[in-house]
Amino acid sequence: MSVWLLASLVTKSLVYLAMLATGGGLFVSLLYPLKAITVRYLLPATIMGLLAVCLFFLVHIGQVNQQGVSGMFDMQLGAILAETTLGEGLRWRLAGFALVLIAAATIWLADTHSRFHGWIAAAFIVGLLGCIALAVSVAVLGHVNILDMATRVTAALHLLAVSVWIGALLPLLWVCQQAFQGDRYPGRLILLLRQFGQFGWLFLGLMVISGIWMAWQLLGSFSALLTTTHGRFLLAKLALVALLMALGASNKFFWVSRLAESQNRHGAVKGLRLTILMEIVLAVAVVVATALMTTVEGPVR
Repeated sequence: MSVWLLASLVTKSLVYLAMLATGGGLFVSLLYPLKAITVRYLLPATIMGLLAVCLFFLVHIGQVNQQGVSGMFDMQLGAILAETTLGEGLRWRLAGFALVLIAAATIWLADTHSRFHGWIAAAFIVGLLGCIALAVSVAVLGHVNILDMATRVTAALHLLAVSVWIGALLPLLWVCQQAFQGDRYPGRLILLLRQFGQFGWLFLGLMVISGIWMAWQLLGSFSALLTTTHGRFLLAKLALVALLMALGASNKFFWVSRLAESQNRHGAVKGLRLTILMEIVLAVAVVVATALMTTVEGPVR
């Protein structure tokens, strides 16, 4: 793997991680307002996303130019690439991250100063528009942009579903750490987990259905799963997603119920936190696998 390919893989992974953080962070903030989610998650993630998008573009310029690090700053080549599909997709991503950044800053301002509390609803609307812009960027960039409009819309919906499900894991971990204090009954935490479980499985279903549809459109046959590099990457990704789903099911059907009913709630919270932490590790692995699939080896079609 060349240095440019490795740099492209790293920057793309950072962009993907930031994109996932937006939907889940906003969703958990809506259900459970917590300043730490905004300050420690949404704001850093959107700033990282903006920087990663810019760096990804510079790396792409350098990869095309093949003139070393100085080739990354070829303004003439950059202007040409900015007018391509790459430039269009990155503009959607910059707009999306900028909107979510404005939303996160407004939510933080409303949490800090009560006179701005009335701005929260508008902030979430702006954040939703930002998430939609990020989803559109997936339909513009990547392999699906060569397919029909229905598949491109499916790809956008897939990102929205994945971002809510996976992007909510770290905020949920923080809520588990802060919502349970002493031996007091953690009612708000249990309510949040049950609400997330109800909505989460809807997003999970959308993610699975849209993912299967995109895989079929890109590969064209079941045999391609075993006979192509892209198919084998996809199988590895599916295995990781299956593990994620199993851990999510254990949270919903075991740990949340145990937290509500058990006398040893500290143990239940500890088990819940450990399971969510394992989900986060698997989610990062899924992101890296996705970046590899879209960088190293393209689909059959």
